[in-house]
Amino acid sequence: MGSFEDDRSQAEAIRPSVPEYEHFPADTYCVACAVAVSQDELTAFRELIERETATTAVVEQSTFLSRELDCGLELQQTEADLAAFAHELVETWEGQLDGDPSAVWWPLESDWRVALYVRYCRARAEHETDEFDCAERIERVRTVVSRCESAAENAAKRGLVHRDHVPGERVEQ
Repeated sequence: MGSFEDDRSQAEAIRPSVPEYEHFPADTYCVACAVAVSQDELTAFRELIERETATTAVVEQSTFLSRELDCGLELQQTEADLAAFAHELVETWEGQLDGDPSAVWWPLESDWRVALYVRYCRARAEHETDEFDCAERIERVRTVVSRCESAAENAAKRGLVHRDHVPGERVEQ
């Protein structure tokens, strides 16, 4: 019995030191989801943003946001913030496309902003006196957002990603 214990202690002595985990600093890495997006869907998203920002809004976004968000939350998002985030999302995704379709990173922490922006666009399109009408593009973008939300619920699609690759999560220098 003694020789077995000696062999075991020798094996433990020569085992290389392996860290229990690798540390990824929270200030440079975040959790995001991989989602497949086609070039056509991304083009529809870009055109939706361009048309929404180029037309005069009859439905005030601040009024819409205060209605949509819980009254207990302070309204920290302005109309420029939502449109700017959607624009950053599209630009970041365009840089990630390397095929059609291609995988892009969906930001878990800020996905509500995209969903809220799409609901705002839909409210504008449904308002009879608003000249903004992009029903087809809204539905294409809504399909992408639904796919992203479904992926966010699937832990297998999540990854630890450098913040520079995730829209709305860039590291401030």
